[in-house]
Amino acid sequence: MPTPRQRGFTLVETMMVIAIIGILAALAVPNLTRMQRSQALAGEARNLYAAFMETQGLAVSTAEPSRLFIDRVNRNYAVLADTDGDGTLETKMSHSLPGSDIVFGPQAGVSAALPAPYDGVPHGKWCTSCGDDNGTIIFSGDGGVSSADSGSVFLHAVDDKGNVDGDVFALVFIGPTGNVRLLRVSP
Repeated sequence: MPTPRQRGFTLVETMMVIAIIGILAALAVPNLTRMQRSQALAGEARNLYAAFMETQGLAVSTAEPSRLFIDRVNRNYAVLADTDGDGTLETKMSHSLPGSDIVFGPQAGVSAALPAPYDGVPHGKWCTSCGDDNGTIIFSGDGGVSSADSGSVFLHAVDDKGNVDGDVFALVFIGPTGNVRLLRVSP
């Protein structure tokens, strides 16, 4: 009577499967990192858009100018308004960009024109109504932007070497109307 043969995987077969899984994981990690960075950037762009909207809402509700102060170097922004009528600006909200891979910029803006109907909006600087390192966007009591006719603010992610990595988000504002839009643009 023949003896039954044992069934199962050999050590070599198991090691091959583990090696293949390791190779696939090594290929997937950079893509996962880029995806996480892209999602974080999109979230921060929405946060900045919300700060624009809050600044505009405070200006309209108080019928007094409100300000959005943006600091490119320290990577933060704050909503400032005089909501109690005492003539002093109070910080209503402030936010710092997380980590080190999401920044305001690119410093020189974007070379490609913004999509229609915003193609005439200035886009040659990280914040078209700001200085080199920081600036203030002022919303008047009627909700329009009084600090500029129209302009844009850019956010982007950087890789480990400081290069633009992936998408750039633009917050576009139209001065007289106060219309604010969040756009994904090419770097």
